[in-house]
This record gives sequence, C-alpha cells and structure tokens, in this order.
Amino acid sequence: RSNVEVTTVTGAEIAIPVGKLRSISRYGPRVTPLSDLEPVDVVMTSYLSRETPMQPDRNAYHGPLTVKGKTFAKGLGMSSRTTATYALDGGYSSFRADVGIDDAAGGAGSVVFAVEVDGQRVFESGLITGRDNPLSVGPIDVRRAETIALSVDYGTQGDIGDMADWCNPVLIRGERLKAED
Repeated sequence: RSNVEVTTVTGAEIAIPVGKLRSISRYGPRVTPLSDLEPVDVVMTSYLSRETPMQPDRNAYHGPLTVKGKTFAKGLGMSSRTTATYALDGGYSSFRADVGIDDAAGGAGSVVFAVEVDGQRVFESGLITGRDNPLSVGPIDVRRAETIALSVDYGTQGDIGDMADWCNPVLIRGERLKAED
C-alpha cells in the first residue's frame, strides 16, 4: 500500500502517503507527555558562559528530536547541565522515556541522564555518548510522588556536543492508591 489510512476520534478518514509519515503515536487519556506540562523549575549551569534553554518537542538547538536516525515527535531537548522539575498531582503511577544524544551533534557529546522522584535519585544512566544507541528509562514508580526531576549532567568534555534528548517522556496514570497502600 502506498497510503496509511486512519480514522480520527471525530470520524474523519485520512489517507497519508507512507513516504510522508514520520511517526505514529497514540496517547490515550492515561498518558501525559511530559513536554505538554510546564516545569515548575528549570536550572541551567553553563560550562563556560553559554546557556542553551531546554526545548519542548525539539532538540536543544530547535531542530527535530532525532537519535540514531529515529525522529521523535514528543520530548525535551537539553544541553548539559540542566535539571527540569515537574509537579505531579499524585495520580500518576509511572514514568518512561528513551534518552540519547541527538544526531545533530554528529557523534559528539557525552552526558549522564538522571531522574529524581521527590528528591531521591531513582535512575542514573552512566555515561552516554553521541555514538551510543538510545537507552530506555523506566518504568519508574511515581505513585504518591510530589515531583519528578529530569537531569542531564556533563560527561567527559564539558558541554561540547551535549545535545541531550529525552524522547517520548511520558507519565502514565494509574488508579489512585488508597492511603493504607
């Protein structure tokens, strides 16, 4: 087939040429892309004097989020050293993402990705370079959590080529836990 045919929730039928299709993501009511939320705090510590603000749904330099040839529609582009903290409403059960160095870095870059839940480090990637494949993060338990913080820290060469991508970072809603759980 030369087209992908879909029906939207409103009943509209759409045919998309396969060559034009970049990705398909289905987010239901239980899934919240983190890039759709506003962080409560973003802290950037530049290596020399250049700050590169975090970008929702783009890499750190405003291009598409692309790791090892795969483009992601949702995510966060950061440079090292950046930490973004998000408030959680207690209704989420888990967090998942894929992480890697954006292809725009041309194989350069080295960072350490980390996740903290309520100030406790629950994930650390170890050194990730621009030559590495994406790494899956999670699922990380966030039940009862007040905050989640995503960090990218310097690797081996300061911030040279540190175009770090959090690809498809999502919070999954589960059933609310009872106080006695």
